[in-house]
Amino acid sequence: MATDAGFWTPRAAHGLAATSPSPMEVCGDSAPETEECWRIIRNLESTLEQFRLSPRFTISDDLKVGFFSTDHATQTDSSEILPLKELSLATQNLVQITKSLQVDFGFLKQLMQLKFEDRLKEESYRLFTTLHDRIMAAEKHYQQNGESLRKCYNQQLADAIGTIKGMYQVLDLVK
Repeated sequence: MATDAGFWTPRAAHGLAATSPSPMEVCGDSAPETEECWRIIRNLESTLEQFRLSPRFTISDDLKVGFFSTDHATQTDSSEILPLKELSLATQNLVQITKSLQVDFGFLKQLMQLKFEDRLKEESYRLFTTLHDRIMAAEKHYQQNGESLRKCYNQQLADAIGTIKGMYQVLDLVK
């Protein structure tokens, strides 16, 4: 994963003794420009040594992922950048697809709700007309029964009046 490529390594790591004489002492060159260059190099070496003693903090030192404390993030190697970019692009595409699906499902939900409401209105209208027709038929039947009862009572009344009139005529003849 992470390498120390580009970082200065101590002389001891390369097999040089830390107490070996500087190249300036070996060559015997004592020009002021050369001395200045070697002073800058020594300052750089001391600065690099300070960074080595107090290393920079990495993401993996602070970030914990998962349920266990051993799950830490790691430094990304340069060979992993392309797959990460591809994964991030794929993730962005999936997010866009998910958003479009959410919009589509929202439209479908509204469409289904409108169709349901239309069908509900049609069914309620059909039920209303069926009930209205039955109520009208019951009222018509009630009116027909009332008419037939009136006719029957009128007929009975006319018969009763005729019977009474006939009785009075018989009495008038008898008298």
